[in-house]
Amino acid sequence: MKTRLLVVDDDLDHQTLLQLNLLGAEPELDITVASSREEFLDLVRNNEFDCIILDFNLGRHRGVDVLTEAGADLTGVPVIVVSSCQEQHVAISSFRKGVSDFVPKEQAMSGPMLWKRIEQAVAAGQAVKNDKRQAKRREETLLRLSETDALTGLMNRRGMERWVEQSRMRHDRRMEMSCVLVDIDNFKHINDTYGHAAGDRVLREVGTLLRQCARDCDLPARWGGEEFVLLGTSSTLFEAWSWAERFRRTIEKLTIELDGRAVRVTISAGVAMVPTAEFHADTMTLADHAMYLAKATGRNRVCTWEMVRYRRLAEAIGMDRSASPDARRTQFIESARSSLGPCQLEHLTSHCESVSKLAYRTARRMLGGGNPTEQIRLAEQARMAGLLHDIGKCAVPEEIVSKRGTLTADERWLMSAHAEEGAAIAEALGMDEAVVAGVRDHHRWHARPRGMDEAIAHDDCAARVLAVADAIVAMTTDRPYRAARSIGDAIAEIRKFDGCQFEHAAVEAAAEVSEGRRAA
Repeated sequence: MKTRLLVVDDDLDHQTLLQLNLLGAEPELDITVASSREEFLDLVRNNEFDCIILDFNLGRHRGVDVLTEAGADLTGVPVIVVSSCQEQHVAISSFRKGVSDFVPKEQAMSGPMLWKRIEQAVAAGQAVKNDKRQAKRREETLLRLSETDALTGLMNRRGMERWVEQSRMRHDRRMEMSCVLVDIDNFKHINDTYGHAAGDRVLREVGTLLRQCARDCDLPARWGGEEFVLLGTSSTLFEAWSWAERFRRTIEKLTIELDGRAVRVTISAGVAMVPTAEFHADTMTLADHAMYLAKATGRNRVCTWEMVRYRRLAEAIGMDRSASPDARRTQFIESARSSLGPCQLEHLTSHCESVSKLAYRTARRMLGGGNPTEQIRLAEQARMAGLLHDIGKCAVPEEIVSKRGTLTADERWLMSAHAEEGAAIAEALGMDEAVVAGVRDHHRWHARPRGMDEAIAHDDCAARVLAVADAIVAMTTDRPYRAARSIGDAIAEIRKFDGCQFEHAAVEAAAEVSEGRRAA
């Protein structure tokens, strides 16, 4: 490859003599010339050179002063100053500006000296570049090793934190960043029972599956100990939750042979999601809280920060037992209102209120003839449970609650969790056990065979009544996926599942109440 030289001299005759002398010493040279300060600055700004031969005096400027103007454009490029003046201060001034060498002009224009000095300067400059390149490679290798988990080959916590700090994605306001924090369940038991080598094997297996399941836009890492993290961009919270749930199921199928025994592995996961512009290390903390909720509620499940947030809100409100249960419910909804979508809000308010009224009247009719005090107590439990039965939908993403089409398997899975979430919120709000049970169990009749009505205790009145009242109100209300049906059609529909999905006594009582309302 030809050596690329830039000759800078405002005297055209001197330019010619310098070029002829250089080409005479080395014919295979690529020489560019500049006659002024402006040409010089433009050339070094837009081109790369192996060496620059610069006249000490460049028109009205000193050549060495022009070097300062070039700044970073000359980084790593050796400069040899030539001058007709051989006074010592000229050479000293040149070297102070950082030039590589100084050659008197008369020697530069004839003889081999200039070319020999150029060869030396280029070789020295190349050696410096090579040293810097190798040092940079070593630095990059050390950095990569320091940010890589040796056991799993994934990025470690240090690397992830640096990536979060430097990522350009944080500045894209159009995107959402999801964080999934994964913890291996009962990992200490595996280490204590089978040894640390077995524990390391489990970590490698989970790390390998995490890398395989990650999407192209995701960044998997080992967070520390038995914890892993996955950062990525997701369009919705459900998309992030759905990925975490599929990964949980993948791990659930994982069986590892340890000491001749097949050991199953499960994980608990927490999901948090924020706009990329708001993403920072604290987002990991939100996912961590969600993961610990998954641990506390049975392990081998996925929880979201929204679940944690709404439970904490309910706990704060529930501490004030001087307020009535109705007032606590109202305060919860008002506090959460700004974060709820239209369909979520409709389910928590008007739908729950309609179900509550029908449940109360149905319970009174079903329990008629019994102890009046007991009748009122049970009916009141049904009323309160009705007001709260869908409160868990605050933790179900709005796009699922409002979906017009058929729910996918994952969407149904998340939607079905609303009863359990609602029960947890009701308990945190300080509702009595019967109300909490009614919220949790109002779908419990689904998929039960006929003849099992007697398995429900008398105090489970709220759940039995709510199952029927919820179905009637849902069918007689406009929904995104269908128009409202008449009360007659709704009653005919629930009677198809009398004694199977719904308790017979509750069906008949609800039918009498609804038909009486229709007749009125």
